[in-house]
Order: sequence, then C-alpha cells, then structure tokens
Amino acid sequence: MRAFCQTMNRQCRLKAGIKLIAAAVVLASAPTAFSQLDGSGNYDEHGILWTPWNPDDWTRRFHLGAVVGFNIGAKFNMSGNFGISGNNPAAGIYDDGYVHPDNSGAGDGYTSNWGYNNASQYNAAKNTLTMDAVTGFTVTGSNHASEDAGPTPGIDLAYSAYVWHAGHFGIGWELGFDWMPITISDNNPISGTVNLNTYVYDTGGIVVPDPPYQGGSSGTGPLIPLPDNPPTPTTTTSDATITGSRSLDLNLYIFRLGPTINLDLGKDFSVAASFGPAMGIVDGDYQFNEHIFDSASGTTTQNKGQFGSTELVYGGYVNASLIYHLPNSDGRADLYLSTQFMPLSSATYKGDGREGKLELSGQMSISIGVNWPF
Repeated sequence: MRAFCQTMNRQCRLKAGIKLIAAAVVLASAPTAFSQLDGSGNYDEHGILWTPWNPDDWTRRFHLGAVVGFNIGAKFNMSGNFGISGNNPAAGIYDDGYVHPDNSGAGDGYTSNWGYNNASQYNAAKNTLTMDAVTGFTVTGSNHASEDAGPTPGIDLAYSAYVWHAGHFGIGWELGFDWMPITISDNNPISGTVNLNTYVYDTGGIVVPDPPYQGGSSGTGPLIPLPDNPPTPTTTTSDATITGSRSLDLNLYIFRLGPTINLDLGKDFSVAASFGPAMGIVDGDYQFNEHIFDSASGTTTQNKGQFGSTELVYGGYVNASLIYHLPNSDGRADLYLSTQFMPLSSATYKGDGREGKLELSGQMSISIGVNWPF
C-alpha cells in the first residue's frame, strides 16, 4: 500500500487534504461559546478549547446604535463655460422683466402682459424699454474649494458571532452596516464674465408706469408691441460675480466584514476589536443654486440644476469597542461605545465643467448604542 501511495503521491496528499479540510469545517461550523459563568457564578478559567454549543450560551450578538462620522470632506471645482437656466428669452422671460401674450384675443400685435424691474431700462427720450438676459457665463480660470461636512450623524448596525475562546478571550467575526446622509456645500463667490443679450421694445404712445411694474393678462392697461419673436438682441460681455451654493447631497451606505476579538474585564465590562475590508455605496446628487450678478447691467440671474449618480467606494476599517453588561438584564443587554477608523476611496460627481469629489480617506466615527447577546 505504501508503495502504491508513493506512486500515487499527489492523489494521496489530495485525499488527506480533503479529509483535513472536512474535519476543520465540521469543527468551525459547530456552534461554540465564549467565556460564560459557571454554576457557581464564577468565570470559566479553562485553557484553549473548543466548546460544544449549549442552549444557555450566547455566542452571537446584534447591536444597534447611533453613529457620528468625522473627517468627511469634499472638493469642488468649476472651469469653462456654463449655460443659464434662469431665463428664456424665446418665451419672453428676461432677467429684469417679461413680455407675454395677453388673454384679450384682440390679435392686434399688442399686449398688456409685460413688466420690468429697474428705471434704467426705460429711455423716455427714445420711447424704448430694454430687457436683459444673461445667456451664459465663463469662470475666470479654475475655481477650487475644499469643504468639511462636520459631524455627520447616522445609524450603525452589526451582527457578530464567536467561534473560539480561551478563558476570558474570544475570537469571532463581525458583519457591520452604517448609513450616513451627507450634505456638503461650497458657498464661495466665483469671478467670471457673462454674455448679456439686450432686447429693445417700443413704448411709443403709452405712459410707462414706474418700476417695478407687473402688468396682467387681461388686455387692459398700457400696451406694448408683441412681436412674433423677441427683438434681435445686442450682445455684450462684462465682468460678473457668481454667488450661491454648489453642494453634494448624498447617502453613504457602508458594509464591513472582518474578524473580531473580545476580552472580558470582569463581569461588568469587556472590550472588543475588529478589522477588515469595507465597501460603500454613495448615492445622490450634485446640486447648484447660483446667482450671477452682471456688473454692467446691474441684473442678477438665477442658475440652478442638478445631476447625480451612484458610486462605489472601498477600503478598510479598524474598530475598538467598550461594552458594559447591564445589571439585572440576565446578560441579555449591553451598552457599547465604539470608535472606528475607516479610510475609503473617493466618489466623484462630474458634469459640464463642474466637479464635486467626496473625500473619505480620513473618515472616523464614534458609535453608541445597545448590544443584544443571544
């Protein structure tokens, strides 16, 4: 037989390896207990051993708590040319007024449904009224900003089980989940230039009301000509300041899985540590709500919008916890306080010259909650 095994050495080793793995799986899958109280109320002081499952032993734990994240930041960048969402000259919507058809049905080419904001728009000598519309702006150079989210609250969940123990020391595994809603904004002003279109309307034959004036759609009141299309504009370029906000409005979902160790510090306290890989899903939007002030015309145009995506982040974690066994709970409830360092890769939201990057490389958190052994 030995000679046969020598000729079939690889197959023999393979069979022996399979038997060894099978035995290990059976031992690892058998429920075991961490250090428990014995019949006299004292802690078990046995050496390293595998303990068969006992219905009175609690080898698993589930915890639920509140988590607060720190060192979460974002970088914002803008460069290039941008369109404007706040006006629509083709529909008679301007930055400083409007010209719409009224409901009179007269069909005479005039309308009462118009309005304007500033006295500088009306030229009494020429009987003209100008309407301005910023059609786009250009950021002067590149704009960079780094912002911090500050303390970020969320929810912490974890399930763990212990598979081996030696005295007051135990080893097991933990599967955890964190959810944190994150909002980070950049409110820094930006310098740029704007393209301004100026449209001229004829006001001959009427008394133009003082600004700000808003006419109605009834067909009565001061009437101005209503062309089939807006008048041909005059385009100028001038300096501008862009204020408002650019923000990331996100949800961060994090999953972690790794080995955990536990050490009893008497019957009231224990400490635990866990480490391993982590993966996260970042879902949400880049949002902007800007106001573009044209220094030449004195008009302010609103520009707002958003775009979103779902991004995958990954990294690792190290967790340390202090556990307090609540008295009079028969060991069925604990309080825990934990701190965690979880560096993850960044998530980037990009579109049309805008970029917002969620930075998670220095992420830390503190969690507090309730732990249930079972």
